[in-house]
Amino acid sequence: MYDKEPERFEVTRFVEAVVGGLEDQFEECMILNLQILCKLTARAALVVSSKLDNIITSFEKLFQKNLRLITSKNSSERATNIIRAVLRVVDQLHRTPELDQSNKFHDFFKM
Repeated sequence: MYDKEPERFEVTRFVEAVVGGLEDQFEECMILNLQILCKLTARAALVVSSKLDNIITSFEKLFQKNLRLITSKNSSERATNIIRAVLRVVDQLHRTPELDQSNKFHDFFKM
């Protein structure tokens, strides 16, 4: 929808919904939200940057939870897929010039 008619699209509300979706319990939904967030970062970086505190908080939770699963003997493919999707978004955020001023993102990126 956003690709076809961006002027009719409420990007702020959509970003809020996507960020909320990062808390979903199902891997497929979480990964889909991360993929959408990656695309939105490329197209609407200022809107995404306005929600950066919530995004970073969600990423920290995802990393802590899933890294524990990966490093345990019961390494799960689900956890690996989620970490991979988060890293794609982090990479996109890192390449976004509008986020150069965000100390919280730089602190998270150094983690």
